[in-house]
Parts: sequence; structure tokens; C-alpha cells
Amino acid sequence: MSALLLVLAWILPATAGRLTGVRTFTAPGQARILLILDDGAVDDPLTTRATPPMGSIPARGVTWVGGATVGEELPVEIPVDSDGVRRLLVAQVGDGVQITAELDDPREVRAERLDARGVMVDLIARGPVAPDPAADGGHAAGSPVGGGAGEGSLPSRDQLRAVLQGASPTLDLSTPPRSRPVIVLDAGHGGWDHGAVGVTGTREADITLQLVRRTRTALLRRIDADVILTRDSDRFLYLTERARIANNADADVFISIHANAAPGPAAWGIETYSMDTASDKGAARVAARENAIAWEDGGEDGPDLLAAQLITAGTMRLSKELAAEVQAGVCRHLSVVYGADNVRDLGTKTALFTVLTRTRMPAILFESSFVSHPVDERRLRAPHWQQAVAEALADAIVHWLDRQGDAPPPAAGPTPESPPAVTATGSWGGRP
Repeated sequence: MSALLLVLAWILPATAGRLTGVRTFTAPGQARILLILDDGAVDDPLTTRATPPMGSIPARGVTWVGGATVGEELPVEIPVDSDGVRRLLVAQVGDGVQITAELDDPREVRAERLDARGVMVDLIARGPVAPDPAADGGHAAGSPVGGGAGEGSLPSRDQLRAVLQGASPTLDLSTPPRSRPVIVLDAGHGGWDHGAVGVTGTREADITLQLVRRTRTALLRRIDADVILTRDSDRFLYLTERARIANNADADVFISIHANAAPGPAAWGIETYSMDTASDKGAARVAARENAIAWEDGGEDGPDLLAAQLITAGTMRLSKELAAEVQAGVCRHLSVVYGADNVRDLGTKTALFTVLTRTRMPAILFESSFVSHPVDERRLRAPHWQQAVAEALADAIVHWLDRQGDAPPPAAGPTPESPPAVTATGSWGGRP
């Protein structure tokens, strides 16, 4: 029997690892792609090939990872549109996964395993000979790279290994831990940017300001923390400014609060987003609406963009956990207060919100309800609903912080009173 088992073990392939994530980092003439697997074997085969453009078919760089399968949650197409990389296509080919990069120009393709969970793929433009800016210790000096990118223009192998472990690649471990957490609450829209406007004229910007003020008060009653509002008045901020406030404060958590909207009056409920490619068409639509006012003049790029890419990739797992905590906590609390029939849990989703891609800490976007739905709009205007949402948000944030390490210190003293709420109009509605 033991001999038969040995023969079967030799004949049958090992359990295949699933490709669960793809992270792309680009610079002029270069790109580095991190393929994340939930399991794997360091001796599984890797093959690469490059093809030139042919007619309407663009140049391609292809990597095949043997012994892997495509995770169900992974999209088959990942837009990039950066530094000559158009998009990535993911497909199951034989007993492995094929990742195809569509490119503006032909590139050399290299692939290597970082460990059992990670594969690094380099796409290098053919051009002048220069040191590999992302090589460990200058190991790959003389590699052909184009575009004249400078030192550190792509993450190193060690930084990518840190991403695989869920750590922030630029975390300074010598910095002493803070005793007070820093929480940034972002009220969506403001000033001339009203956001979505409800069926009776309710402005999203007004609702979000009330919610962040109430949430700040609720947090300060629970823990001793620095709670920063990106805006505490009706004023306009670019999305990049909001992210910069959180980054400059070295915040532990960033929560952007919004009110949702749909093309018609039927959609209602609560949902929470973290950063990744859009999980469905609805998520893509919401992201497109919220990103409409995205950039200040000149925007941000260069080293700051690379750092944002790195740290966002390193904190995505934590952001998804935070989104799950907030979504479940808010819906559970509101169901207790108002009854399950009056609460619709739309779950957690992912999308490429600019304000999330630019923050360097766990970050989520909370859609409190739909102003485009008449009942949801009345709820959002009601002081008691606003307060219930704020209390639930505060509880969820505290619970999540508690799970990251030492419990935040309790509130040390009196806290500011809750702000006056938007006046509720119309009758209270039950389940739509």
C-alpha cells in the first residue's frame, strides 16, 4: 500500500495555488508586476515570451505560471494605462495561469519567484544599457532599461516581499509607537461640489459633513484619539488634497463618508468600498461618479505616486478587513435600532476611488445610503438616523483598531457636543 501511495504522489500533481492578486508598478520604460498566490511551490515552472505588434494587435509580454489556477475574485482584464502598459489579461491556460501585458512597444519579459506566494515579472523597454533601478544591491547592473528612470523608480524585491506579508513597505520600524491613534474622517464633496442631490434637494455634501462631525464626537467619547476632519465646513477640496491631509498626519485609518446615488429611484441600502479593481459594473459606476472631481492642477506623480502605489498595495488586506468591520457593524446596529426590514446590507465592494489610491494607510469609502431613493433620503436627513450611523461607525473603527494591536486608550475627558443636524423633512419611511 505504501508503495502505491508513493507512485500516486509522484504521478499526481501537487495542489495548485490560486492567483488571488495582481499589483502593477510602472515607470518610464519599465514595469514591475507582482503576482500573488494563496499557495504554490518554488519549483513550479515559469515561462515568458515577448511578441511584437502585428496589425491591430499590440505588442505583448506573456508570463505563464505553472501549477496555478485563476482565483474566482480576480478579474480577467486589469486596466493599467500607464507608462506604455495598456492592460493585463489573466487566463487559465493548461495547468497554469497566463498573464498577458498589452504594450505600446515591444519589451523584454523576465519572471522570477520571490517565494511560494509571489512571482515578480519585469517588462523592460529595449534601449540604452543602464543599471536595473530595482535590483537588490545592484545585482542586475547592465540590464537594458529605457526611459532613463532614476534609482528607486520601481519597488525592490524586498519591498515586494513586504507587500506579500501585508506590511507597508516603507514602514520605519525604528519609529516609536504612538499612544494615540490618528483617525482621519473625510466628508465627501463640499463647496461648489454638492455631490449627489436627492429627490427633494438634499445635498450629499451636507449629509456627509453632519455624519463626520457626529462620528468624531462618538469616537472621542470612546477612545483617546486624534480625530482629524478633512473639512469641517462647506468648502471644496480636491481628492488629492484629502489624501494629502491623511498622509501628512501619518494617520492610522482613513474613512471617506458619502451618500450614494443611482440613475433611478429603485436602489437603496448601505455599502462600503476598499481599493482594488471594480468588483462589478455598479462599483465602477460609483467610482466614476466620485472620481469626477479628481485632480488639482498638475496632479501628483513621480516618487509620491510610487510610494502611494507601494503602500496602498501593502495595506489592501487591512483596508478590506476594515471595510468588512464597518459594513457589518453599521448594518447590525441599524437593524437592532430600526428593524432588519428597514436596513439593506449591500455588502463590501472594491473600486479604484482616487481618494483611496492616494492614501497610505488602511482606507475605505462608506456609502451611507442613497439620496436618489425617497425613503433613504428621508433617513439620511433625520437626526436620529445620522446619530445611529455615527455611533455604529465609531464602534466599528474602535473594534478594528483594537484587533490591530494594543487597545486604544479610553477617552480622557469631556468631548464636544454633537453638531446640529440637517432638518428632517417629510414622513419617516419604512422598508421601500
